[in-house]
Amino acid sequence: MKPLAFPLYFNHVPKCAGTSLNELLSRSLHRSALGVDPFVSALELYTLDASRLDRLRLVGSHFPHWAAMRRLAGWSTLTVLRRPWPRFQSLVRHLLRIQGSEPQALLPGQVQFLALVREQRHRDALRQALGWYPFDASVAQCFLPAPPDGGIDGLGPRAVAELGRYDAVLLSERLDDDWNVLEAIFNGGSLGAAPRLNTSGEFGDAVDGPFPASLEPLFDTLFPFESEVYREAERLHAGSAARLAAQAAGGVPAADRQASPASWTVDWDAPTRCAGFSDRVRAASFGYAGRFARRVQAPVGVLEIDVPPAARARLEGVFWIAPAECRFACRVLVNGTPVPMFDEANEVGCPADPSQLWAGAEVPAAVLAGGRLEIAFERGDAAGLREFWVLDLAVRPLPRAA
Repeated sequence: MKPLAFPLYFNHVPKCAGTSLNELLSRSLHRSALGVDPFVSALELYTLDASRLDRLRLVGSHFPHWAAMRRLAGWSTLTVLRRPWPRFQSLVRHLLRIQGSEPQALLPGQVQFLALVREQRHRDALRQALGWYPFDASVAQCFLPAPPDGGIDGLGPRAVAELGRYDAVLLSERLDDDWNVLEAIFNGGSLGAAPRLNTSGEFGDAVDGPFPASLEPLFDTLFPFESEVYREAERLHAGSAARLAAQAAGGVPAADRQASPASWTVDWDAPTRCAGFSDRVRAASFGYAGRFARRVQAPVGVLEIDVPPAARARLEGVFWIAPAECRFACRVLVNGTPVPMFDEANEVGCPADPSQLWAGAEVPAAVLAGGRLEIAFERGDAAGLREFWVLDLAVRPLPRAA
């Protein structure tokens, strides 16, 4: 595994000391280098244009793992996990609290669950949680390679496999031991120690319950994948701690050791060599306030760009296609070679609008050799296609394969 360095994606698993770790990681960074605040919807990261994404050094959020691995390909990865039972208890206390302040944030199944908890029907509540917890709030779902498909079979192995690819896996119970090491790696130890944040104290949460401790075996029986993921985290922590300690001993902050990957980004504000597109329009209605977008108006829209030589690269774009299902009739070609942008395996859907998506796919090395790219957007023959907009586009070099 590579050394932990910026740019870094911190997978902030809820109720696992993530707020504290976000504070530590961001301590030496300017706000412009931070992707998100500690608590934010996936939409904020999703709608970052490519030029802004290149300036980021840290994204620490509840942004889904499967989406981050596509949107932040090549970044260092870090996470911290907590033992399943105390984490579940903390989550329930959190849900009880927000039911009083933000009831609209709860899922229908969670509302029914909390009603059983308040009636102290704890066994019934645990069984009722089978309908929502694995897919919406479990540790395992935070490490799935694709959105949950509604079945829990194989949930543990899939999450374990993804967790094993992280560059560092920490444990909340031992985070104090790793704290100074992370400080030395990312901040050079120059900013001094800071106490860990405790959101339970800030929000007035209890530290015990509301479930009796005697029900932990039932929890483990109903949700065995949680223990499976945590056992893997314990195994990985030993290696992570050793690698981080060796890295910290070098005394060179990671921010000085690795620069952000360069990329070429379309600047719709400037003249561009393109044909088959409409005039640029401001894209505020798509979540890109202050930027421009172009509509593919002809059957084929062609954009010509020059890029630095690269052995490997991804073509990334944010599109607005209505209706969304018509995208499968559309194609993107680079120098005549199809690039599978409109493939569910290469897409991240926009939570706020099903017509908007981010898509990225690797461009074959032979296509990149010349430095000049002709990118063609074919509208296809879908009879119902009304709109095809290119909101943002970038060619992002990737690290050479090991």
